[in-house]
Amino acid sequence: MIKVSFIVNSTQELTKYVNEVISLAKKSLKIEVTVYNTEYEKHAKVLAEKASHESDIIIAVGGDGTCNEVVNGIYNTGIKNIILGILPNGTGNDFSRMLNVLPAKEFVRKLELKDCIKIDIGEIVFQQSKSVFINIADIGFGVKVVELMNKQRLVGVKGKLSYATAIIRAFFSYKKIPISISGDNFNYKGNILMVAFCNGNTFGHGIVINPNAKITDGKLDVTIIGNVSLLTYLKYLGKLKKGEKINHPEVKYYQTKTIKINAIPPQQQIEADGELFGNSISEICVLKEEICLIG
Repeated sequence: MIKVSFIVNSTQELTKYVNEVISLAKKSLKIEVTVYNTEYEKHAKVLAEKASHESDIIIAVGGDGTCNEVVNGIYNTGIKNIILGILPNGTGNDFSRMLNVLPAKEFVRKLELKDCIKIDIGEIVFQQSKSVFINIADIGFGVKVVELMNKQRLVGVKGKLSYATAIIRAFFSYKKIPISISGDNFNYKGNILMVAFCNGNTFGHGIVINPNAKITDGKLDVTIIGNVSLLTYLKYLGKLKKGEKINHPEVKYYQTKTIKINAIPPQQQIEADGELFGNSISEICVLKEEICLIG
């Protein structure tokens, strides 16, 4: 029997599609299903660590944040043969936008066959710890937006409304920061609005921040939005939504396997897949074919 664990973000009501997948999986004669429901913030990471020791496949049921917690939980165990599946069921499902959403029967068939592809993930190295991300990490403006969204969540503002409100609030409160970073073939030093380190290509509810990024190429694509105003950034949002590169002297695109963080403000956090991580960042790199993904 193939042991499959579904880790469900219990703050969201399950869609008809997710319920159908779980129901079909439970009826399969080839699959043994366990469903874990989160009970508190960051619980999905704890559950993924537990499930890694007793599962062949772990399915993250939720948005980008849930997926990030599950991937970090698997990564923390050091177990290499766990297969990951994703059922989008959150307010932000940007990573899922890049995947083919399979019909429920086809998804379960792939579970039965353990049919998956190897994909890369990103690794963030801090002075005393490490974390990973499956989609995009960034420093700068995106961190401010997530900070504001987290505060808004506490008072019941969620979803696209929360994101739009956080963007507007960040517009009036964010100040560009100085950084110095280097990659395999570039060095950058200056004030930035944002730097995005991309395994996938889409974040922020449909913003294609780097159309070149692929989850199977063994590299990270870096988008640097330098000393530009927020008004200029907002001006180009339409192009970013369409997946077009921005032609501007302060917008740079690079590709690398490793990024060295030479200098950033001491308390600067990093945002990865909608989750905030601590400061003292020293390096960001790609882990080639680190995880196997259903579909």
